[in-house]
Amino acid sequence: MKKAISIILAMLICFNLTACGKKDTGSLSVIYELNMSGTGLVTVPYEFVSGGTQAKAEDVLKKLCKSSGDGEYVRAIPKDVEVRSVSVNDVELTVDFSAAYSEIESYMEPLVRAAVVLSLCEIPGVESVVVTVEGNTLADMGGNVLSGENTYTYITDFSDRDRPNQHAVLTLYYASKEGEGLIMEEREVDYNSNTPLGRVVLSELSKSPKTEGAISPIGNDFSISSYAVSDGIVYMTLGQGYLNQSLEVPDNIKIYAIVNSLTELSYINRVQISVEGETTGSKPQLEKYTGLFEKNLDLVLNREEEEE
Repeated sequence: MKKAISIILAMLICFNLTACGKKDTGSLSVIYELNMSGTGLVTVPYEFVSGGTQAKAEDVLKKLCKSSGDGEYVRAIPKDVEVRSVSVNDVELTVDFSAAYSEIESYMEPLVRAAVVLSLCEIPGVESVVVTVEGNTLADMGGNVLSGENTYTYITDFSDRDRPNQHAVLTLYYASKEGEGLIMEEREVDYNSNTPLGRVVLSELSKSPKTEGAISPIGNDFSISSYAVSDGIVYMTLGQGYLNQSLEVPDNIKIYAIVNSLTELSYINRVQISVEGETTGSKPQLEKYTGLFEKNLDLVLNREEEEE
């Protein structure tokens, strides 16, 4: 992980170039957030608030402190880090963070700073950004003090967003053909880093497994009407078709196939499931499908023992 991020940063950051590149001065722009795997940046459409540079900068930073509502990216500024102040000096912005900024892992900090600097440099008239912590200037990994006179220029290319550029080994839980339990299977996938890995998990879970005696627990007509991740919990709403599937798989097997597969991801601990179109009158019917679920390995079959 650290090696991968180092390679990305080496490609992303260039020293001793000009200050942040500028776009046109229209109100529509972008900000930069971390992708779901935390290995790169993604652009997110953004519209500047009215007011001067100070007001715009404060609003941009607020946006960088929020997670994606649809699980498409991770907040650029970590949860425990607070923005203490923003000051404007001609064409230079200084952002002062709380002491928690110093707790960001050393291999992640340049990527966080890149998102902050690039986003603020989108503001018309801003030519450079200085990041400080509790009023103290930062130094890079080589010990060089980072100041407005030595601002990084970040070169990013988002032109190939549709090309798979990440690799992962997923642990998936399929249903047994008899429906009495779950069968674990590992699968290697290539995927676009702008796609939440949780969605990749669910997509793969709908495909046929390679393990003999296993079947997909959700089928290829499985759909999600909403998906978001916050503080280790996935909030997902299943499409109405979920209730009408013809698969002969017990409800608890369907649910924990999803829950167990998602919670194999390091940043997911629990899964909150609801069904699209749920009403008070239909609640008794949907109770078995809705709720906050944790991993349940008691349903996983030991294939070796079963074969004996």
